[in-house]
Amino acid sequence: VVPPPVSGPYLQFGAFGVQANAESYLARLQTQADWLSGTLRIQQSDGIYRVQAGPYASEAAAREAAERAGQALGVKPVVIAR
Repeated sequence: VVPPPVSGPYLQFGAFGVQANAESYLARLQTQADWLSGTLRIQQSDGIYRVQAGPYASEAAAREAAERAGQALGVKPVVIAR
């Protein structure tokens, strides 16, 4: 679990009620998408563990990364503005 990140758009890959599940998913993403590994983190709040990547320089950059993740991983991350 990482402290609150700096502002900017993020990609959210999943939200989990159990920290171990979030950590397992994070590890899988780091293995399958090494281009994301430097930006991936778990953000915890209100008992929910969110697997996120970012921040990105702009919402357009975040959308591009979401598209790439969709093609490479078969997942559809959500762009979250902060």
